Amino acid sequence: MASLLLLASTLPLVVFSHVKGVIPLDSFTFDKIVDGNRDVLVKFDNEYPYVPSTTTVTIQPVSCPRSGKTEQEFKKLAATVSVLTGTRFLLAGVGVQRSGTKDNDDLRERFRLNRDEFPVFKLFKKGGKKPIHYHGGITYNTLITFLKSEIGLYIALPGTPCLSNHVVDWSF
Repeated sequence: MASLLLLASTLPLVVFSHVKGVIPLDSFTFDKIVDGNRDVLVKFDNEYPYVPSTTTVTIQPVSCPRSGKTEQEFKKLAATVSVLTGTRFLLAGVGVQRSGTKDNDDLRERFRLNRDEFPVFKLFKKGGKKPIHYHGGITYNTLITFLKSEIGLYIALPGTPCLSNHVVDWSF
């Protein structure tokens, strides 16, 4: 029993902020999902981007004034997109650890990302060689508009009338 406790105490404590509808990626799985066979929007962020105040966690997230609002907007996008697009378009997230084992820091370096600019969104288009860096505001509407302009993904913005039965109005 003591050896089991010793083993458990040496394992790293891993807490992931998982968003429903978003595929969590790491250094081992990134190229398997982002393989050029589909469009993928990847959010690179701190490993613990947002922890609601009602949750008790001993590890505090890195302080970022935008992270709470950004995480809520991303959750809204994920809830909409994952229902409508199937596997034609995927949302993924890479949590980059700042200290300790620095999980996924190799992906941050590979795409020349600055931690101070997190969260960073990159769109990997089907058949594309280089990702498209998203520079706009991080809101549900701006992300939907970006996806519409880059890959033709159409989801009606709040207040937009549905013109056919093929367009879904997901007003939140």
